Amino acid sequence: MLGAVALYALASCTAESPIDTQLSQTLTAQNVASPTSLDYDPAHFATPDKKSENLTNLGTVNGTAAANKILLAMDPKVALTLSDYPELTKEQFEEIKAKATEITQGAKNQTEALRRIHDYLVKSITYDREGKGAELAEGKDSNSPYLVFRNKLCVCQGYANLLRVMAISQGIPSVSLNGNLFGGKGTYYYGGHAWAAALVDGKWIIEDPTNGNFYPMNPADAYAADLQTTWISPAAFEKDGFVLDFHEVHLNVAEVKSQDPILTVPYSYEYDAKRHKSFRITSFNPHKMLPDEVKQIYLGDNIVSLGQGLVGLSRFGNQVEAVHVSPNNKKLCSEDGAVYRYHLNNKERVIDELIYVPNQKKSLKLLPMPRLEKNTVIGCDELEEVYILPGTKVIESYAFERCPKLRKVYLPEDCEVQEGAFADRSKDVELVRGDFTGIRRVRR
Repeated sequence: MLGAVALYALASCTAESPIDTQLSQTLTAQNVASPTSLDYDPAHFATPDKKSENLTNLGTVNGTAAANKILLAMDPKVALTLSDYPELTKEQFEEIKAKATEITQGAKNQTEALRRIHDYLVKSITYDREGKGAELAEGKDSNSPYLVFRNKLCVCQGYANLLRVMAISQGIPSVSLNGNLFGGKGTYYYGGHAWAAALVDGKWIIEDPTNGNFYPMNPADAYAADLQTTWISPAAFEKDGFVLDFHEVHLNVAEVKSQDPILTVPYSYEYDAKRHKSFRITSFNPHKMLPDEVKQIYLGDNIVSLGQGLVGLSRFGNQVEAVHVSPNNKKLCSEDGAVYRYHLNNKERVIDELIYVPNQKKSLKLLPMPRLEKNTVIGCDELEEVYILPGTKVIESYAFERCPKLRKVYLPEDCEVQEGAFADRSKDVELVRGDFTGIRRVRR
């Protein structure tokens, strides 16, 4: 029996993602001469700080437990910002604030004030099961906090958004949590979900107004099996030109402000200097455009993800020329500036998939893979020639898509090329067969 959860039929929705958002302008690329030598140099790889005696790898921790660690470490002031809602005008915020002030008037402490806001949302907002909110929103996001406040209709993201704004209006730090909703203590899966957390009277409260639930964060036994967190908004930390968030159960580089042409992604973030306690940074999946000055990126053995499904670097790293991965990395490797995911089989490296090719690449040498599957290389506007080395046996249909400048492909004699393998290619593309194992490193 799940109490209030059963009353609301465990409403869930597909969690939003910061790298799903529409871009305001079309991406363009320019080949600008780099201001410094960009020859490969392993000295650029980040290594563990000797002072980091207690290094926590959040990627190996349950998502909810990891998110709780982040909340305890972050500065509460970060959770008092409204940066997630740029569409919210001052007048709209003041209208929401006036209602929140009315609701919480006379509350004996912050916990009671938050509970009153929670109860208001549960009673006054209707879950939008039929999608009518989109009509009322008139083309805008129906989950935007003011539209939820006005229309009283939304899905889970809208509940979380309005709760956050109302809480923040009363000086209560609050963040959005996204992830997965389960039932029966984790025995069955409902889908993606959004909820919130708020810091009241020195303690974090987990808030799921969609389903009418209000939990103390610690102990997490009451909710951890059913609410499994994968990311937190807004970003939790910032240091040395890197903005870090909890995304896809990793401490992730969400934004880069550094304008260094050669960018070394840091190894960890120290959140407790007195005790030398740090979180390992394990993901590089930016949600905002990298500075144009960034030309090459060095990823240490700490980085194990560039994104699950969506690779932010492909979208927001338009000027990047090459990415290099530490040879000690156990999940990722690189060759000729591109990044692959791999595993070891009897100590031999086996490439699983190509996950990133810089948009600036004109020539590309691919590591051997038994099959180049559909969408192996996609959207490389500048790519002119490709070297496919022996060991690759099949190039499937649509393995290469949206590579309009592709002119020449070098491939082994025994490599099967299926019809349409080089989709959208120019008619004058040339396929050259031979053994190209010994070619020198390909340069732009």
